[in-house]
Formats: sequence, C-alpha cells, structure tokens
Amino acid sequence: MIYILRAPDHVPIRLVDLNPQIKEWEIGLQEVIRWKNRRGEQKEGVLIKPVHYQLGKKYPLIVDAYPGQSNSFKGYEMTGNQAWASRGYAVFWPNARAPHDWINPFKSRAYDQAGKGTEGLRVMTDDVLSGDDHLIRRGIVDPERMGLYGFSNGAGVVNQLVTRTQRFKCAVSVAAATSVDWSRAFFLSTLNPMIPRMAGVLPWQNPETYIRLSTIYHLDKIKTPMLLADGDDDGDFLLNMIEMYNGLRYLGRDVVFLRYPSQGHGFTGMAMKDFWDRESLFFDHHLKGNQPVQ
Repeated sequence: MIYILRAPDHVPIRLVDLNPQIKEWEIGLQEVIRWKNRRGEQKEGVLIKPVHYQLGKKYPLIVDAYPGQSNSFKGYEMTGNQAWASRGYAVFWPNARAPHDWINPFKSRAYDQAGKGTEGLRVMTDDVLSGDDHLIRRGIVDPERMGLYGFSNGAGVVNQLVTRTQRFKCAVSVAAATSVDWSRAFFLSTLNPMIPRMAGVLPWQNPETYIRLSTIYHLDKIKTPMLLADGDDDGDFLLNMIEMYNGLRYLGRDVVFLRYPSQGHGFTGMAMKDFWDRESLFFDHHLKGNQPVQ
C-alpha cells in the first residue's frame, strides 16, 4: 500500500492498495520474534504461524536459514513463504550469521563479524538452535517435527548445520552459496578477493581453516535426509550441489538431487512447479508422516 502523511496530521491517508486480492487470502499471522542466544546476545527473527493457528497446539516447523531477513511479506517461491503456512507449517527465519555471509551488513560491525571464520560456525549453530528452542518453549513447535530449508545464502547455512546437529528430520538445500568447498571457490576465481576476505586467510596460509569451513570434509557427520536442487546454468553454485550430492551418495546417505535444464539461480515456469511439488512432498513425508516421496 502507498500512504502519505501531511503535516501536521498524525494519521496517514491511503492513496492506493496495490494488492487488494490479499484480503481474500487465508494467511498466517506474521510476527517478529526476540530471544537471547547462548552467547547472551539479543536476537530477532521472523515467524509465520500456520493458517488457523490454535494456541496450545504444537506444529511442524520449517526453518528458513536465509540470513538478514526483514519483517516483510513472505511470498517469494524460492524462500519460505505464506504457502507453507497454508499447509499447516510454522515458518521461521532465525537470521543466523555465518562464515560466508558475515560481510553482508545486518546489525552492527561487531555483531556481524562474530560470524567470521571457523568460530562463525559455532555462532551460526547457536543462532539457529537457540531460536528453535525459544519457539519450543513457547509451545508453538513440535521438537520432533522440525525441518530445514535454504536457498542460496540460506542453503550455505543448511549445508553447514546438518554437519553440526541431527536435530532436524530433513533438510532442503537449493543453489548453495559458498559453504561446500571453499578452496575450489578460491582457485576457480583467484582474482576475486571475496573468499579470503570471508575466510580471513589465504588457503596456503592456513589450509586447516578451509578444511573446517568446507562441508565436503564433514559429510560423514550428516545423517539428515536431504533434498538438493539447482539449475544447470547456475555456474559455481551448481558445482557446490554436485559435490554435496556425490559425497553423500558415496557415503550411502539419504539424498535426492533435482537438476533443472535451462534454469539458473532460482527456478521459473514448469521447473518451479515441479520443484514446489517435490519439495512439498518431501516435507510432508518427513514432518507429517505422509506417504514416501516418489
């Protein structure tokens, strides 16, 4: 909606409603959630309660790991959205800091930089799990029915989290940003200073840092069933997903990889519809006990 406020009035005047159809939709109540993580830091996230939410009833939860989310209308198909709430899920953005995302300004310099380097992995895990614990304490979420979702930067968080906790019953990782193989990302684009800046060191200065930050060296810790997806035209992001898939297949883990021809970083058209249908079946199977995914 577009409003104007004329001085000295205190009540704005609505000029136009650009989305009148939303009044006919059944959407979940969206709110800002605040809690303290185990480091004692104040955290803010966004929660959508399921449509027709009932106080005292515990619901399955999908955690969208994309960092730096504001309390805006959630309707983008590639991230958590109101459509999930319409299917009976609570949807939560804990705004976790992460080693690959700390350079994106979110709160303050000190707060953001806590996500840097290998210590940032612990901060990331704390940010997500402490937020989940808060929702569990509030009686909103069933702790036995929690899943992870991530697209791009969010998928980078997902890939790291499943190596550090087995709390989640399933995880979806789509077009993951830097997280899988930090050395490959550097050596394929050595003129780009972003990777050593994010890591805080060059690969030959401290190879151990790159090993600790790279999911591929910790795939054996993953027990969570995973659905991976990407477009065949997604460049380095696609390479991340191929490495994840091949490693998990080698280890005999429960993993499915969806590859969409003529699609890039995000899906459109029939590819988007196919992904949405398969993703929904995946979550319903693992978090609601529905029929197995075909």
